[in-house]
Amino acid sequence: MGDTLEALAAADLDVLSKIEKNHHPVSAAATDEDPHASNSNTTASSNNATDVGGARTPDLRRSPAPSSSSPYHQLEELLEAIRGCTACVEFLPKPPKPVIQVDLASRNARIAILSQAPGAVAHGSGLPFDDASGERLRAWLGVSRQTFYDPALFVIIPMGFCFPGKSSSGDLPPRAECAKLWHDSLLHSLPNVQLKLLIGQYSQKHYLGSKCKKNLTDTVRAYNEYLPEYFPIVHPSPRNVHWEQKNPWFAAEVIPHLQSLVYSIL
Repeated sequence: MGDTLEALAAADLDVLSKIEKNHHPVSAAATDEDPHASNSNTTASSNNATDVGGARTPDLRRSPAPSSSSPYHQLEELLEAIRGCTACVEFLPKPPKPVIQVDLASRNARIAILSQAPGAVAHGSGLPFDDASGERLRAWLGVSRQTFYDPALFVIIPMGFCFPGKSSSGDLPPRAECAKLWHDSLLHSLPNVQLKLLIGQYSQKHYLGSKCKKNLTDTVRAYNEYLPEYFPIVHPSPRNVHWEQKNPWFAAEVIPHLQSLVYSIL
């Protein structure tokens, strides 16, 4: 871990000086909030995101540089650093508990699910999408529960790794720090990922940037424009059943294409 901490210091990431050594396994990723929820003060794609009270987040620059050791050792060090991350501890309602579905076997993973942030239940259980949203997502993908939870096939990397807290309308948006600090290094450590599934507006704004359409519905409808690397979809929350009813093309066209693509990749 010494090499990793030296790399972090060289990268001038002041917030990561708080990292504590922790040898517990990284938890699995979690289910997320409704993608149509919005918050004008905090988004995963904001460069200067603020918490609900208006306090600035730490100044973040880039992910830690990989060490010169083997790829598996680099990934192990990276996961240990994530386990100990306290970059936004002062803004969280609960102690930090990064929840992602990545382990050393994930260097063979073919599909990355880039979701939103863990909810309160997942913060406690550490199990990703273990609810009605997860059942719908697995149906959309056309995979079994066993396949979905195999980190050698699927990795789950939310935009925010920790439960962000509640608002009057649901969960708060994911914190901005995680994507800035960890996403590039994690995805660089997963060389066999062929498809990145972008669930909801936060991951779509982060990864598609100016290529996003005027709203989430139009971005999802134009999913073909982002292939073969990205596949944007709406969040599988049961709260979006009404959205699906208003947009029957999603079930008729998008889901069959997604299932066919997943089948061909796996």
